[in-house]
Amino acid sequence: MKALAAGPHVFDFSFPRKDTILKVEVWEDSVTIRATRDTFSAQRKAAFVRELISEGFIREHYHFGPVADSGMPRRPVLWIVDSPWRKLDEAMAARTRRNALRITVPIGIMLAFIIGLASGSAQRSRLRPDEHIGPRGQRYVSV
Repeated sequence: MKALAAGPHVFDFSFPRKDTILKVEVWEDSVTIRATRDTFSAQRKAAFVRELISEGFIREHYHFGPVADSGMPRRPVLWIVDSPWRKLDEAMAARTRRNALRITVPIGIMLAFIIGLASGSAQRSRLRPDEHIGPRGQRYVSV
């Protein structure tokens, strides 16, 4: 009987000021960091990996970028700029559509009402076919 391969431990980190979301996948023998945008410098990436190690998210034998030989075998961290992994939640999309309709429909109705009022008052101010306006703005009816 085959044993099922264990999946990765997955951690999500959000950086709103950089408009970036990171997804850290920790496998048995590798670590992959997926970023939605390329907003981290090489130094910041290395610092982030060190933070992950110090907080216990990944083991100490991983590193990002060039590392001086410390006698320990080190495994690299793979950093990928890749946004397709961040899929849109269907429930969130449906809620957004409902909210958009809740806002758009009343605004459309109010706009139609205002346009109707404006066109109604414009129709009342029109001249009849037998009316004319004189030089001082008076209405004259032709006979």
